[in-house]
Amino acid sequence: MKRLLCLFAVMLLSCAAYTQTTNKPTPQLDVDKLYKKYKDRDSIKLYFAGEELYAKIKVEYNAKGRPSAVIMYGPCFGSSAIDGLIKSLQSQKEKAGYHYVTSGSCSVPGELIFASVSVYQKGTQYARYGKSLYDMNNPLNGEWFYFEVGDTKRKGNDKTEKFEF
Repeated sequence: MKRLLCLFAVMLLSCAAYTQTTNKPTPQLDVDKLYKKYKDRDSIKLYFAGEELYAKIKVEYNAKGRPSAVIMYGPCFGSSAIDGLIKSLQSQKEKAGYHYVTSGSCSVPGELIFASVSVYQKGTQYARYGKSLYDMNNPLNGEWFYFEVGDTKRKGNDKTEKFEF
């Protein structure tokens, strides 16, 4: 009788453990969280360290119509707060498990704005934070900040192909 009771208890516990592991929701990508937050907006005002910054918002979509990147950028001419904001965002990503990968440059799609950025990555997810440098020869260019969060797998339509050349 004790053996039967022990066997029943083991079966019950293993079934409970199986249902807990199989019913776990898949974690939501950061790009999806940001898309939900900003999908109906094309601009926003940011407040940081007592300064107000205006930002445009662009969403990039893959061929299936799913968001692959959310980009936020705007002028920061003369802003002393932008460097602190960038450091704060980088720190948040590191706490969320992202790792610094490299520095690079990128441009805003459809705009003549180029930024020097730091790139952070966690799996297929990435984040880019940076700003452009002021160009004395082109005062209309000014200084711009650039933030981007995306997913490289999603950009490729959730498919990866082996490249041969």
